[in-house]
Amino acid sequence: MRRSRPSHLLPLLALLLLSCSDVSSPGATVLAAVASARAGDLDGFAARFTPESAPLLSVFWSVSTRYGYLDDDSLRYLADAEVVAEEIHGERARVDIRTAGRNGFLCLAESADGWRIDLLASEDCSGPIPTDEEVPR
Repeated sequence: MRRSRPSHLLPLLALLLLSCSDVSSPGATVLAAVASARAGDLDGFAARFTPESAPLLSVFWSVSTRYGYLDDDSLRYLADAEVVAEEIHGERARVDIRTAGRNGFLCLAESADGWRIDLLASEDCSGPIPTDEEVPR
């Protein structure tokens, strides 16, 4: 069964193309990631993601820079995201963003270390994307 890609990944990748301070809210976490991106701090940017998401970000960055899609300054010059709205539902949150004139959203998960951007969240930000084994047939 083919899984569709979550629609919230496009704005995230735009955020990457286009973070460690107190991040007491989901919106503050996104803003901290943006600040790290503007500073060209890939490690700080990646620190704003869940432990499961950060490796995906790292692989994307490595492949993109290796094949010339990005250079070392891309993160700094292209981070223009702004937080538009934030919704918190227990340990999950949705942050609506605008970047490069496009609207999108990021899902976040709360952990002992604060809020982190979760690339593996389902499209409604309620939990991880189910694996093929978990999808009812």
